[in-house]
Amino acid sequence: MTNSNNLGFFLLEQSQAQKEITVNEALVTIDALMNTGAKSITTATPPSSPNPGDLYIVAASPTGAWAGQANNIAWWNQVWQFIVPHAGMSLFVEDQGKIYAYNGTSWFVTNSALSVLGDVSLSGSVANGSVLTYNSTTSKWYDGTAGSGGGGTMASQNANAVTITGGTIDGTTIGGTTTAAGHFTTLSYSGGTISTAATLASGAVCQTANNLSDITASTARSNLGLGSIATQSASSVSLTGGNIDGVTQGATTPMQIQGYRPINAQTGTTYTLVIGDSGNLVTFNNASAVTLTVPANSSVAFPTGAEIDLAQIGAGQLTISPGSGVTINSYSSKVNLAGQYAGATLKKTGTNTWLLIGNLA
Repeated sequence: MTNSNNLGFFLLEQSQAQKEITVNEALVTIDALMNTGAKSITTATPPSSPNPGDLYIVAASPTGAWAGQANNIAWWNQVWQFIVPHAGMSLFVEDQGKIYAYNGTSWFVTNSALSVLGDVSLSGSVANGSVLTYNSTTSKWYDGTAGSGGGGTMASQNANAVTITGGTIDGTTIGGTTTAAGHFTTLSYSGGTISTAATLASGAVCQTANNLSDITASTARSNLGLGSIATQSASSVSLTGGNIDGVTQGATTPMQIQGYRPINAQTGTTYTLVIGDSGNLVTFNNASAVTLTVPANSSVAFPTGAEIDLAQIGAGQLTISPGSGVTINSYSSKVNLAGQYAGATLKKTGTNTWLLIGNLA
């Protein structure tokens, strides 16, 4: 008999007897996958008392009736039956609370937080507003409290003191007690006067000696040619302008370094993506059909590589529609989410080109 391409259904043949058996087997398999999610992705031993329709993504080294079915989908219909996933398939896993997608060899989290990435090392519980520092020796990112991060000591500033210990300002080395041409020496400021000032070598930026006498921190920075300094408190660092590793900081540049993805909950029947959706999860909850428009780069300039997660919460089917000049590439050119609680991800791969992967229909 001839089989279907993806789920391997037996196709009806001319003059076939008992056609209902072939049709019912296909319908039962479709029912196992539609409008549901997997119970678990970490279970390798078949549950002893499964409920009809229970579905699992089989974990590594499975045993019993699941032996040899690692990464396949197991579902209970009087006996355990199995579905071989294809690349692009995705399921919501209940005990993880996450959407997993299959890439052809393994399952991965599509809405992963930053802390699960292999090049990020976090020191346990990270405080709100913590900063990541990149270490070129280890090729990893560390939070501000990770001693192995190699981030060094950050310059600190408050209303009464500015302390800079080492490093450079515009390429000029900040020294400790040894003066040298073009180098700063340690300066301490407290209570409106300079209590201690080391001798500045030739090429230092102080204009005259009286610039260090009874001045405010703001005036001292101006006189020293330092301009505005990034502010830091115990719980956050605020950057206004400039760049981090070549990435410009600004109000219109989306950049997220927190360990979660904000949710933009939509309840209407139409929505067009905005720049603030980059890196976020956009949900759609309406009983009627919903249309999501991906705008042209000339209207909303998402950076190449931007990702946006999508989830259909309501019964109304979500359709992803390209704006003028926009191309959306997807498996079999599908642009509809499969049903309620289905999810997908949009990733920008070119100026007006996007890749759509997920649970599509």
